[in-house]
Parts: sequence; structure tokens; C-alpha cells
Amino acid sequence: MKPKRREKTKKVGPSKRVEKASSALQKIVADFVEARAPKNTLLTVTDVAVSQDLRYIVAFVSVYPDVGDVSITKLLNADYRELNELIAKQADFKYMPKVVFEIDHGERNRQRIDELLSQD
Repeated sequence: MKPKRREKTKKVGPSKRVEKASSALQKIVADFVEARAPKNTLLTVTDVAVSQDLRYIVAFVSVYPDVGDVSITKLLNADYRELNELIAKQADFKYMPKVVFEIDHGERNRQRIDELLSQD
């Protein structure tokens, strides 16, 4: 009896190429955000989501103290040309990725959950 052929298993999750690009981009974006942070405000890049074709990036940023999410994202998204220059200098991509900044509400949600749990 012939042994059965092994079925190919599909990889779930990003490829090594995307993971490598994501970690490099997180550092570049973090340096960019740090330089653009308003006084008395701590901006932290918590995650960078990269599309499989490396053309789109969503950078998640946490803000402390909570000074206005819309103004921070507008500030960061307005300087996209400078960020593109940084990416071009520090990374080698076939296409220049489009970067969009989003506020990461995870920390705020965790604090709210802690408040609710401590009320009991």
C-alpha cells in the first residue's frame, strides 16, 4: 500500500518578509513619532500592521496624557512626506508604503476594565 501524500499546510499569519519589514518599520516610525511628539506628551508606537504586499502600513500610537486623539493623528499624518524620506533612507522597499496613524485605545480600555473590577 502506497503511503499517503503529505498535504501542504497553509501558513496562518504573516510571512517572514512581512515580519522583518514590520519590525524595521516599527523602529523607523517610532523615531519619527518621538521627534514629532508635542511637549509634555508621551507618544508610543505600540504596533505596526503591514499588508502582505508591503504597500500599506497602519501604525498604532498610544498617547499619554489623553490630549486629543484627532489632533495627534492629524499632526502625524500631515508629515507623511518626511516619514517617506526616512523610510526611503533607512529601508529598501520596491514601493513606498502608505503609512496611516491610528490611536491605540488598548491602554485606555485596560484602565477602564481595572476601574470596573476594582469597584466590587
